[in-house]
Amino acid sequence: VSVAQVKGQLASCRILPRIPALRSTLRSMVDAVVCGAGAAGLAAGAALRKAGAEVVVLERTDQVAASWRSRYPALRLNTPGWMSTQPGFRAKRRRYGEYPTRDEWIRYLEEYTAHHQLDVRFRTEVERISRGAGTWLVHTSDGVIESPTVVMATGFDHDPYLPDWPGKEGFTGDLIHASEYVDPTPYRGRDVLVVGPGVTGTELAFHLVEGGAARVRVSSRTSPHFYQRKWLGVPMQILGIPLNHLPLRVADVATWSTERIIFGDLAPHGLPRPSVGMGTRIERNQQSPACDDGFVAALKA
Repeated sequence: VSVAQVKGQLASCRILPRIPALRSTLRSMVDAVVCGAGAAGLAAGAALRKAGAEVVVLERTDQVAASWRSRYPALRLNTPGWMSTQPGFRAKRRRYGEYPTRDEWIRYLEEYTAHHQLDVRFRTEVERISRGAGTWLVHTSDGVIESPTVVMATGFDHDPYLPDWPGKEGFTGDLIHASEYVDPTPYRGRDVLVVGPGVTGTELAFHLVEGGAARVRVSSRTSPHFYQRKWLGVPMQILGIPLNHLPLRVADVATWSTERIIFGDLAPHGLPRPSVGMGTRIERNQQSPACDDGFVAALKA
């Protein structure tokens, strides 16, 4: 048989095009699949593994905590590390700091993964999920995984949203989402507008002022609530725990009184009293107050 005949037979069989289709039919069976190797996904994986389940954590990038790695280096937790501890592995202050930085928290999540010996499969993207015979079929870039339990942990704020403002196409300056911000260096000597003084907006506005921006303005549709990481030497989260057990109206009055004592009246500086109390906004809108890391002082100045 000649070489040409063999090549012809192989071509007629179309073996190579069938390989991807064959791979997509390969299945493995586990007790649970977790989609996403961020903080929530790793915590879910650890809890399920502790309960005796065989768990696979799927991550489309090549590292855990991908969202944290994409944030600006100056980012740090607004809650103490010991209050942000994941299940089964304490975030010790001596090792990760009182309020862990971005890089410290990434290291914690890496060590958390190793501590629980989690089976994280990197560079594995979930393409779709379908219903099987009493189970779920998780179709990935590396085959199909069958499991009775699937946990979606891809992130609440995974996809940045930039409003489609009229005139955006013709704007000649830089227009970026907060998720693209790295540091204030590119904005030295420039006029910057920060849209939305929430948890991230107030922090970035202060970083821009400290970094040498010529002018920083903030556009606010609704006035934010503020708190400090610590007050009278005590983390504010500890002081706020009892508020969870109070009626919303009482919690709103208590938090507003505390805000007024700490920050004073911000109405002369463009931020009148919010129309919705802090407790109500947290409970009904899941909107956290802004942690003041220098923003209020810069605003008053």
